[in-house]
Amino acid sequence: MKLSRFSVYRIESLLFITLALFLIIQPSHSRASGLIDTLTSQLNISQFQAQGGAGSLLQMANSKLSKDDFNVIKEALPETPELLKQAPEVDHTKNSSSLLDSASLLGSFDTLSKQFKTLGLDNDMIGKFSSVLIDYLKDGRSSEAAGLLKSALPSGLMDSAGSLLEKF
Repeated sequence: MKLSRFSVYRIESLLFITLALFLIIQPSHSRASGLIDTLTSQLNISQFQAQGGAGSLLQMANSKLSKDDFNVIKEALPETPELLKQAPEVDHTKNSSSLLDSASLLGSFDTLSKQFKTLGLDNDMIGKFSSVLIDYLKDGRSSEAAGLLKSALPSGLMDSAGSLLEKF
């Protein structure tokens, strides 16, 4: 059976379109795999924990930064929308401590602490996640995005807030 020139052209076109769609429409987990692989290998955690923890930190950064500043992070880390969806939802009912209710910074850490506990992670992992995520952005992605993330997630206060929250 001999194919006409038109048939060969149609087959080639269909193959090209199929390949292009395959490359464009990748599952979200494969796009985020660089960061997730880095987190899982450096912190010895599961992929589920890596996605949820990264999403939680990005959620906090989103609440602390301006829209323009957070867009810089999203440009440097295109998987941000998928990771935000992986952040565990936590109960935001009033804590028994008025200190946590009134202090915005501690309230944010309280939320992070609850999210990390939902993932089966201790508070000390918040600072470790933060460091890995900032370094990941700094190393070849965007030092500007790394700086913005660092400003939204003050690593020096992470340990203090984590130990403070342990007492509540």
